[in-house]
Amino acid sequence: INSNTGQSLIALDTTNTVWCWGYNGNGQVGNGVSGTVETTPTRVLAGSQVGSHFKTTDGYLTNAKYVCTGNSNSFALLDDGTVVSWGGNSGNCAGQLGDGTIVDKLTPVFVRNANNTPISKVTKLVAGDNVCYALIDYYSLGYGTVVSWGNGQNGILGRDLYGSKNPANSATVQSSNAYSVLFADNSVMNNIVQIAAGDVFGMALDNQGYLWTWGLGAWKFSANPRRPNF
Repeated sequence: INSNTGQSLIALDTTNTVWCWGYNGNGQVGNGVSGTVETTPTRVLAGSQVGSHFKTTDGYLTNAKYVCTGNSNSFALLDDGTVVSWGGNSGNCAGQLGDGTIVDKLTPVFVRNANNTPISKVTKLVAGDNVCYALIDYYSLGYGTVVSWGNGQNGILGRDLYGSKNPANSATVQSSNAYSVLFADNSVMNNIVQIAAGDVFGMALDNQGYLWTWGLGAWKFSANPRRPNF
């Protein structure tokens, strides 16, 4: 079960089926409607993008490994290493589903990379208020790189709009595709074994035991990922 600072909750049951409930203003419950409040747990619809392996016989999302929520959206890591999202993705939520659009989605859609193909080989998934991070282990080494998508205000994407360099300032960047988080020297963040997210910052632990942080500097985190000074 997972909840962020929004007003909805998400849960994964023992059959790997996904449930949501609570505020559904942007479709984050995933039941095909928006503008409601769901007072009891509701199974998330599979939608049209996922294959039959991820649909129950009656059309609900299954075979998920992990679930999490942002303020206005929900996410699931599927058992093939891809990620789906649903809920708010327009206006102040623009880009937060990572599907390459800025349109709210009432059922799950794939998070996509710069080539507009679904990200894959994801091993961990975490969400802040308005941003999401995924750890991708391309070569099954037990460590990998971090990608981000969503609202990049105060550097919480850990990169600029297209993942080519660090953010120049704390201005809002709305990124609707997943791009690599960068170290402070503009190199791709790699050798990462664990990730975490607060509401307005990200954290990553590398395979040497070093912790890297980025995000809202007022909370002692940096817009450019680096080891923190405590």
